[in-house]
Amino acid sequence: MTNIRRIILSSPRFFCLLCATCFALALSACSGSGSPAAPAASQVALTVSSTAVVTGTGVTLSAALTTSGSSAPIGVITFFDGTTALQAVSLAGGTSVTASISGFAAGSHSITAAYGGDQTHAAATSAPMTIVSTTPTTTTLTANPLIAAVGDPVTLTATVSANGYTPTGSVTFTSNGTNLGTVALNAVMGVQTAQLVTTSLPLGTDQIVATFGASSFGIGSASAAVGVQIHSALINTSDTLTVSPSGTIASGTLTTLTASIKPVSGSAPLTGTISFLDGSRVLGSVAISATNSGTIQTKQFNVGSNSLTAVYTGDAVYGGSASAAVPLTMTAYAGATYTNPLNTTDPVSGKAYNCPDPAILKTTAGTVNTWYAYCTGDAFNSADTVAGGALKVHLISIFSSSDLVNWTYVKDALTALPTWAQPGQEPQTPAIKKIGANYVLYYETPSNTAPNGPAVAVATALTPVGPFIDSGQPLVDQSLLFSGGPSRTKNSPEVVADGTGQLWLVYGGVYGGITIRQLTANGTALATTNEISIGVDNYYTNPYIYFHNGYFYEMLTAGACCSGPYSTYLVHVGRSLSITGPYDDAEGNDLNAFSTPSSQGAPGGDSTLIMNGNDIVGAGSNTVFTDESGQDYIFYSGVSKKQPYLPNVNGYTARQLMMDALDYPNGFPVARYGAGPSDFTTPQPVPAAQPGATNGYVPPFYVQDAPGTAIAASSDDFNSTTLSPQWTFLHTPASYVLNGSAYVVQSVSQESVVTSSMPNLPILAEPEPSGNYLMEVKVAVSDAPGVFNTDNNQAGIFIYSSDSVYLRLDEFPYFDTEQIEYLNQYGPGIPTAPNNFSFAPGGTPNFRASTYFRIAKRILASGAATYTSYSSTDGVTYLTGPTWTVTYPAGVKVGLFAGHTAGYTASFDYIHFTTVLP
Repeated sequence: MTNIRRIILSSPRFFCLLCATCFALALSACSGSGSPAAPAASQVALTVSSTAVVTGTGVTLSAALTTSGSSAPIGVITFFDGTTALQAVSLAGGTSVTASISGFAAGSHSITAAYGGDQTHAAATSAPMTIVSTTPTTTTLTANPLIAAVGDPVTLTATVSANGYTPTGSVTFTSNGTNLGTVALNAVMGVQTAQLVTTSLPLGTDQIVATFGASSFGIGSASAAVGVQIHSALINTSDTLTVSPSGTIASGTLTTLTASIKPVSGSAPLTGTISFLDGSRVLGSVAISATNSGTIQTKQFNVGSNSLTAVYTGDAVYGGSASAAVPLTMTAYAGATYTNPLNTTDPVSGKAYNCPDPAILKTTAGTVNTWYAYCTGDAFNSADTVAGGALKVHLISIFSSSDLVNWTYVKDALTALPTWAQPGQEPQTPAIKKIGANYVLYYETPSNTAPNGPAVAVATALTPVGPFIDSGQPLVDQSLLFSGGPSRTKNSPEVVADGTGQLWLVYGGVYGGITIRQLTANGTALATTNEISIGVDNYYTNPYIYFHNGYFYEMLTAGACCSGPYSTYLVHVGRSLSITGPYDDAEGNDLNAFSTPSSQGAPGGDSTLIMNGNDIVGAGSNTVFTDESGQDYIFYSGVSKKQPYLPNVNGYTARQLMMDALDYPNGFPVARYGAGPSDFTTPQPVPAAQPGATNGYVPPFYVQDAPGTAIAASSDDFNSTTLSPQWTFLHTPASYVLNGSAYVVQSVSQESVVTSSMPNLPILAEPEPSGNYLMEVKVAVSDAPGVFNTDNNQAGIFIYSSDSVYLRLDEFPYFDTEQIEYLNQYGPGIPTAPNNFSFAPGGTPNFRASTYFRIAKRILASGAATYTSYSSTDGVTYLTGPTWTVTYPAGVKVGLFAGHTAGYTASFDYIHFTTVLP
């Protein structure tokens, strides 16, 4: 016995196990006589929230433990998928556990819950439950040829893909709803493909759709319709492509592509379209000309090898044709780059963090260019002060540069405030022109002494840095009233010449709108009392007009300039063949469209420069220049979220100098092909600032977010007379009806940004889908009887985190305009942003009809997410709106609402969710 005891005591592992057993079972069960009591029997019951899930979504697993023992069980319950452990959950003194599990691959999953047991309770495993996970699929369709004669073979090829799953099954091809045939999927070089060759397409336009039927673990999907034109017998054509320059080109080289089409026979004129492709990517399309040719110019090639072709679509007489491929090699750019904000310096006080509302001027001496920037005179930094320590207010600050990237402060344009102005009326928003021998500077003063309103002024100098001598009186003062009362803003002047050399002054702002009128030949006096409205009031400010490729372009700024990281300035554009307008956007909406009971319009404007979710916000109040290579640039002020305020001066927004290349993909200017302002993460090739310099800029391959595979569980067409279970009301139920085709809700007199109102604003809400998605909503708002357009009624979408933290995209009337706003309610706790919310203007609503909204969510590596807004008047063409970047905790909801004013109805036809492409 002594030997046994010695062995026990000398074995730490045995001793610890023995002691643990003793304490767990009690000393009486650990005596030298007898054995431990048998553990109590246990059972585990498993339940799942759903036995059918979509790949990427989750389920809730619940397990309940029952035992015959009298003591509380301890330990964990582990959920298994087959033999793979999913999650272990501690009982924590209870007898049931839950786990939220996502990420099931497509297929069948046998789920069990296993209790490991303890010293008094036996282990147990539940009966298995089967969860079937299905995955969305994407079906794409190609047709070859797209134009054919009756009876000619047309090859239809459908490709079906899914993430992490190989689809099986078949594809059905239809033409205008008529079944053409069903073909089983086959693997072709690892891609699931179905191909049908048909000779039965009828005369006319055939809209072909390929539909993949649901398989065991794949959700069915349908392709976009592909149009095939079927004509009577067509005359063949040949297609020749020439590329200049060809061979090997440097990055940023403007290249001309010309296609010539030749009929084999026949004398009828050719019609139709020529498309230019780099591989399968379309570089541009043009209508065939009277000389049977088409031309585009582009820089948008891939670094390395490119294979260029021209494809003629054909018409009712002539068949389509494609050119032989022409190889083109583009070398990578290896030159100097810049990032926004640009480098601006004051030799006395240091880094200049302010250069708002810039105007630009180029001067040439011999073969050397000097560029000048003229800016509103905000203080540069905390050391830029006057005697006594107050921040300095400059009288139009002038910077110079030789490379358009590095700018040095030279001096103020004016040496003193004009005699007709008073302190506090310092000049701002300058414009500069060389007219004859004079440099002519235009600027606004926020107000003047009589009749105490804003004014436009003019000063001249013999050199670009002055001193500029004020004319002694306002050029435009408050004695001239237009479209409004005595508070009309006469600000942000700009001067432009028409095709005859006549000078025109453009100015105006939110109060009174944007107007244009003639100047005298020397630019220092008005030539007429007549002014013409070219931009709606209550919306736009800071006009800029320039001429390009046969059109006058009017750029207008909207939003908030100076709200630090929540600044929302943006630039919209329209164009006109006449300098006096009307200026229409690409969709045909007039920038001067007032909403009246008869016109029922809404001001237009396509997005040229708009916040895209990166570091730059509040980009606007711009000018445009052309560098020595012929590349257009937008020159503007914006706010960097890395340094939104002057260092050591909280609340003083730093509006820094910036620039980005302009492209014209559809004839309208957009920054970086629509990608928006660049920041420190996207270095850009430097412009060609000096004669003979080249520019390596290549437009990015930017495309809008587009819908992918449907997320059916979160979508609703509101075709029932009762709400589906996905919906609940936040705050309080709304007054609504479901009429079988729409959710029609009565508006309430509650405004979400008012703290006391939000708890009383009904929001029809559902959980936000997981992952990236694109949401689309169709909504129409009806006016209350006898009320027109002055009540700010809102209807639209919430991305809701809490009552004080959310995004809101809606349409609303604002005096004589109908507008779209995208609001970020970012909550309290930011001393420099006391309002706790910021409005960003959107696109053009379809006033008195349906407006289509989209929001695309993309999750960033940091855990934050971008929410990009889009709007459309027809559900086909979408205008890109602002992007907010936010970080929200779990539990976000998506909701629909109608608020601010009672007496209206908002009719929501549907809410659709899809994955987001690309």
